[in-house]
Amino acid sequence: MAKNSKLYLGEDDKGIVTYEIPWPGPGQSYQTILNADVEQTLSVPNWAYRVLIVVAGGGIVSCGYGDTALTLAKISVWQAELSEQNPILRPLKDPNGNRIETLRFISYTDNTPVNVIFYAKNDADNT
Repeated sequence: MAKNSKLYLGEDDKGIVTYEIPWPGPGQSYQTILNADVEQTLSVPNWAYRVLIVVAGGGIVSCGYGDTALTLAKISVWQAELSEQNPILRPLKDPNGNRIETLRFISYTDNTPVNVIFYAKNDADNT
């Protein structure tokens, strides 16, 4: 399947609508294992329009973007960061509409598998 594959709608044997998401194509899916308090970054491909981030069950990972390294939260201290914990599907544009070029990941737990899948722009997406 290519990165530009679409979500398919179909009917099962009972006539109920089902959804089919194609398998990722080459260069579309990445995975790693994070250790606690060790940040890792991932460059965003030029063609990518959105990203799906899947954190293994029980893992707690802050996922963010930009040039500033992420740090783990501290007790009784509020810190401003461009991140959120265990997001799912996000656009690859920041709140100002600028393209995100680097994703950042930092885990609260050791040996946390993370899978990142990039998706291209769909026909229905705004230009």
